[in-house]
Amino acid sequence: TIVGDDFEVEITDVIKAPHKQHLQFGNIKGVAKIGDIVKASIDVARREDIAKNHSATHLLQEALREGLSSDIEQAGSKVNVNGLRFDFTYQGEISDQEMVLVEQLVNEKIATKVDTVIEMMSLEEAKKKNAICLFEDKYEGEVRVVTLYDAIELCGGTHVKNLGDIKAFAIKSFESKGSNVYRIEATTDKYIESELYTIIEPYNGEMLKLLAKAKKIVTQAHGEGISLDFNVHIDNSAPAAYADIVYNRLEVANVREKVKELEKAYISAKEQKALQDLSSFDDEIFEASIGKCLVSKTSDYEVSFLKQLANRLLEKMGKGIVFIANVTNGNVNYIAKAHKDIEDKIDCGALVKEASDKSSGNGGGSKLFGQGGGTDISKLDEVLEDIKSKLK
Repeated sequence: TIVGDDFEVEITDVIKAPHKQHLQFGNIKGVAKIGDIVKASIDVARREDIAKNHSATHLLQEALREGLSSDIEQAGSKVNVNGLRFDFTYQGEISDQEMVLVEQLVNEKIATKVDTVIEMMSLEEAKKKNAICLFEDKYEGEVRVVTLYDAIELCGGTHVKNLGDIKAFAIKSFESKGSNVYRIEATTDKYIESELYTIIEPYNGEMLKLLAKAKKIVTQAHGEGISLDFNVHIDNSAPAAYADIVYNRLEVANVREKVKELEKAYISAKEQKALQDLSSFDDEIFEASIGKCLVSKTSDYEVSFLKQLANRLLEKMGKGIVFIANVTNGNVNYIAKAHKDIEDKIDCGALVKEASDKSSGNGGGSKLFGQGGGTDISKLDEVLEDIKSKLK
């Protein structure tokens, strides 16, 4: 802010004009006059946060050169109050483990708690110190060399007085931008937990959905007399490092796989239970001139199991026909199987084709076996009643 007797300006940006003047932009209240005595001040806390992230950017570049390759070059960077972004060139793939190592190297440098050294010297002297020089054509006369432990670089920006002031450093994400350019986003000190949480929040959201799905499966199975267990350990501790982001990503993948296994276990147990006890279908069996008939609606069975079920039911019933409509995820599968003794009185393929056509699908088969399905289940009850009428 710049404050005079009759005005106040909140500075929002500063640029260098063509003749190297510092040109300041801001919102002014009141009237400023040439010759006014003013007080210029900065938001110290904000500036300190920017300094932490800026100094951490220098350390990050040095850590990348140590941990990955000395040929790494900066391809762009941005520093703000709550974090930093660093683009660099590198030929090859980068693993999560390497990012964890780079993060660790930066924190080891911070832990040295050495003072920042800022020197003015010629460009040639800076090169002799092995200072990293970017955009050499911009430097004229003396240059400002900033030494942060073993990170030596030409820089005109704000930095911490001591590396210990940074407190801690954490990588949020890294990604390939193509053409051998990678981008790292990171943060420091008090922003670590909140910034890393924005990265793991989608994982937490998916985790809640997976756990809700698992609970639904276990509850549904219990209601059908099937006992299932689902036990997973979830780490709810606050994220503090890139390793925590990797852990959360793997944790979700692990739970996702366990839910798949639970679902398979439920389907398998449900199928075995259905095959072992067919009494639940007894009320749906009716007599017709062709023999015993069963028209039933089931849910969430695989087609391969439906064939087994139809075989077992037909074995139990003897001479007759089984017609099953199974609904899964809004779609329907039809299976029809008849005893060989009524082949001249029935056409399973025709029954399935008719039902499938009414369900916006297709199907067919032989007189003794038919298979099909469709994507429209809105008229399923009507379709099944029609099948019963035909069999009667």
